[in-house]
Amino acid sequence: MFKAIREKLAASKRPSSQRSKEQTDYPASAATDEYVWVSAIFKSAVLNRGWDVDLFHEGRTDDGALYFKNQNGEPIPEELRPHKIWANADNPPIKKLPPVFDIGYATLVSEDACRLFDPFDLGKGSFCAMREGIFQSDQSTRYATNYSSWVIGNKRSAVLLDQSEGKMQLNPLGSVWHLEHEDGLADDMIAVSGAALGGPDQWVDPLLQGSLFLSRQLGDAIVEAGLKKAFFLHRARVI
Repeated sequence: MFKAIREKLAASKRPSSQRSKEQTDYPASAATDEYVWVSAIFKSAVLNRGWDVDLFHEGRTDDGALYFKNQNGEPIPEELRPHKIWANADNPPIKKLPPVFDIGYATLVSEDACRLFDPFDLGKGSFCAMREGIFQSDQSTRYATNYSSWVIGNKRSAVLLDQSEGKMQLNPLGSVWHLEHEDGLADDMIAVSGAALGGPDQWVDPLLQGSLFLSRQLGDAIVEAGLKKAFFLHRARVI
């Protein structure tokens, strides 16, 4: 199924000359039926389990640094990407991991789900395959599915707060709004400007912390693959 979807997308994808990774002047849109996709994945896909990661034990970084970099759309070098993750406790062990989940300092995507992104422009974002994998708390019982860490790597200001609905709250500094749990979202609650229609296919918006945006084409591919709920996707209307 994933292969057929990827081939279909590759055939219909816009030429790369129209989608430069360095593009910064995004075109406005006069269309009213356009949309992109928004997700609260950083909060909604968190598994109720403590996780440990090789990076911390090797002293290469701390959880806060990675947590804020990815949610702020900053690139993360491969040397700061996890390659072994294990549960702090198994009460009881998770029998099967979901195709995408967040552990605070890393967003992890299964090998099959990662392939859906192949035809798309990730800009400064990327997937980095974990060399060792994900384990139960004994650090020897490995989950069979291969995962990659997902870095968004791009930011874009397109959210129209005065025309959006849903559970959003102003942060303590009064400078940005925060997207709460996925339960507060529904299709067309979030409005964005035409600036959302150009550039890389994945980004975060600094005006709405905790949000992840995907282009219409990328989001549609995920929906067609039956992973809309796994990625906590909702349409965001372009006005």
